[in-house]
Amino acid sequence: MAATYTCPPELMISKVGDLHDRLVEALQAEGDVIVDASAVERIDGAGLQLLYAFAKDLAKSQRSLHLNPSPVVRDALAAAGLTDVMSHTLAEEPPS
Repeated sequence: MAATYTCPPELMISKVGDLHDRLVEALQAEGDVIVDASAVERIDGAGLQLLYAFAKDLAKSQRSLHLNPSPVVRDALAAAGLTDVMSHTLAEEPPS
């Protein structure tokens, strides 16, 4: 069973510390991880870096990240050129 972690509404450099600590703990556990970022209203480079690095670290141990991004997170991934790199982690697009 996958563990679920919920992102705060602001995934910014001043706010990522708590989520970072929880994701580091998740690396020590077993199984895949779900990151619910559906409520994220603001994200910066530090937030994107945290999600990207976490996905890479999970992959090294043959585990997967399942990211449920808000439209803001999807837009930020696209603007940073990470959509293709992170596409395997993304939940289906919500219906229009």
